[in-house]
Amino acid sequence: MRIQLAFLLLIPLVVALAGCEAQSAARAAIDARAAEQIPFGTDCLVQLQRNALGAGSSTPISATLQQINGAVLSLRGKLKQMNSDWVVLTLDDKSECWIAKSAVLTITIPPAGQSR
Repeated sequence: MRIQLAFLLLIPLVVALAGCEAQSAARAAIDARAAEQIPFGTDCLVQLQRNALGAGSSTPISATLQQINGAVLSLRGKLKQMNSDWVVLTLDDKSECWIAKSAVLTITIPPAGQSR
């Protein structure tokens, strides 16, 4: 009887671990697709989440707004690298900027043939 009870208590743990692994695999697949869709070296504009910058509020604002009260809400550069945790841009002054993916709101790419 105790063995059956112990077995029943282990089932939720096994299911939870399998679910976490499936979520990680799904996230990795999405990240791989995103990296394929945005070729490295592409000019892009990365909009940052307002709450990550301390500018979160209940007032609605446009996702493409680039400044609020003098604070810059976006970064522009060439995509150098992207993985599950980071988006790396090369800025105009050739410096690298590592942005936590959790702080990214949108990534905008200009139409082909147009530069910034």
